[in-house]
Amino acid sequence: MTGAEGSARLCVLLVEDDRTVSMVVSEMLATLGHDVINVESGLEALDCLKSPATVDLVLTDMVMPGGLSGDELIPMIEEVRPGTRRIVMSGYIPAERRDNLARQSDIVLLPKPFTMAQLKKALKDAH
Repeated sequence: MTGAEGSARLCVLLVEDDRTVSMVVSEMLATLGHDVINVESGLEALDCLKSPATVDLVLTDMVMPGGLSGDELIPMIEEVRPGTRRIVMSGYIPAERRDNLARQSDIVLLPKPFTMAQLKKALKDAH
């Protein structure tokens, strides 16, 4: 199946605690032709990943409530669902945490706020 403009249709697990941001990003992903599963915390994301739900890519915020930040969630995703593509989005990532994530070549960083074109590029880069 393909999404908008011939790209592969993905099922994206969106991990975002801000409902307004979640709604906007979900709409952007849907416009790009992707399916979206919305959760509000890293713990909910792990529960979803442990279920039989199809998830091709995890798009997670960096700072979230519930005791599990985006950079803590990232390695857990690999443990639960090896090979799942990962994008970390944030309005601010402290330099040390950003550098740590940047060293992981299979993780894409997406600064907030972002445009539809930047999201599309991040999805392509995460492929």
